[in-house]
Amino acid sequence: MPIYKYKNSKGQVMYYLKVSYKGKQYLKRGFASKKDAREYELNFIDNYQNNKLEKRNVTFKFASEQFLKKYKTRCKLSSFDVKYRRIHFHLISYFGLKRVNEITLNDFQSFFELNLKEDLNVHYINKLISDLKQIFIYAKDYLSSSNDIYIKFDMLKDHSVKRNVAYISTEDFKKFLVVIPSSDYIYGLMFKTAYLTGLRFSEIVSLKVCNYNNVSKTLTIDHQSQYITIKHSFVNSSPKTINSNRIVYLSTELASEIELFIKQYKLKNNHYLFFSKNRRKHIIKTTVQNKIKKYCDLAHIEVFRFHTLRKSFATNLIINNVNNNIVAKVLGHDSINTTNKYYLALPIEQQEVIKNLITKIDEKLS
Repeated sequence: MPIYKYKNSKGQVMYYLKVSYKGKQYLKRGFASKKDAREYELNFIDNYQNNKLEKRNVTFKFASEQFLKKYKTRCKLSSFDVKYRRIHFHLISYFGLKRVNEITLNDFQSFFELNLKEDLNVHYINKLISDLKQIFIYAKDYLSSSNDIYIKFDMLKDHSVKRNVAYISTEDFKKFLVVIPSSDYIYGLMFKTAYLTGLRFSEIVSLKVCNYNNVSKTLTIDHQSQYITIKHSFVNSSPKTINSNRIVYLSTELASEIELFIKQYKLKNNHYLFFSKNRRKHIIKTTVQNKIKKYCDLAHIEVFRFHTLRKSFATNLIINNVNNNIVAKVLGHDSINTTNKYYLALPIEQQEVIKNLITKIDEKLS
């Protein structure tokens, strides 16, 4: 079969092929080389000609692992890692060795009820339902499964639940900061920096002292770090989008706090600005979220996610009539559509407003 060349969303040259068998055409994308595509074609034909897939009712574990192999070629490593964890920790651990064709709606409802008892976030459960649907569709398309139970999966999703807290008012955030003890000052400063800059978690934990400019009072965002479960380590990569490479302005007071913090801990240029007990290591997101929950409870405010700090920063800009094109640039969005999707922007104004606004919010927190 002929092999074709194409460019993916990142501009990388990839290959794809079309395999015909029993009157059906199977399209497979995401090969890094022609050799990989040819090997896949030979294995595909061999499997079908020997009826290896048609004769057996594969297990859920096998179907999931095959699906993940395919999914890995189409996404960023960090996105793959999130799905990998969900599927392995919840789905495979429950359905594991059950045969795909033998799984019933009752099995699925039992799984759903069990996870509700474990107090999993409803949105997380909805994600698990989507993962299950994708695995069953893959099993039908590629592994000759006859189980079409996935058609009913969407009915089990909870569409009525509102999203997590999307905005923290200055008053609530001030209550939150007040209850953070001096022993956790590093976290308090990190939360405040996120609230006043809109940095992503992956950006803020990858900041090093050398990214801070004490003359212009700015932070340079030029990379991000994420913990990848399958590698059991943090992986540094380029920022999420092209526009994520940016300069972030700080208020005078926040810049002074950061400078004092650097001096107090005698941090060097190659040290992480926000660090764990070992100054050369990252802070883990689970730890941060646990701290947020702990101090939200003490402050008697609704628990929020770290990403809510970024949304609150954007909302504060919008409320103060900053043009949504500027908001998109400040947040590092690749497209204005991303900004419009999450934030209802009001028209007008320019970048100078941002500096003044950050200073104004910072003064209210003092």
